[in-house]
Amino acid sequence: MQRLLPALAAFALVFAGVGAAILVFASRDGSSLEQQERAPAKAITGPDGLPVGNVLIEYRRERDGIRIGQLAERLGAIDTEPTRAAGQAIVAKEVDTGEGVTAHTGSADLQVAKATDPLLAAFVREHLGRSGP
Repeated sequence: MQRLLPALAAFALVFAGVGAAILVFASRDGSSLEQQERAPAKAITGPDGLPVGNVLIEYRRERDGIRIGQLAERLGAIDTEPTRAAGQAIVAKEVDTGEGVTAHTGSADLQVAKATDPLLAAFVREHLGRSGP
């Protein structure tokens, strides 16, 4: 009898452990482990529907367009699909109305007389690649 009690106690402990394990695993239903379907995140856009971080610069004179292209080269922000998608492009757009050069981001605008104005370069450096205001 003295040999039987420890064996019964060991059997009871194993049985309780297996029962506890079954309860733990049974309590995890499939819904808590499955991926929830989410709506795709809306792409945040800036001026002219461009991804945020890009800077749109509107100009009227061809000479300003050349200077804007040079600024984009200097900053590594040439307008390509990958740089636009990353919000790292200077997008130059020739327009017929207005005067001078106007730079737009999702949160700020700047108007200068010429593309050589140092304020334009400073504005672009400050806003290029920024994801918010």
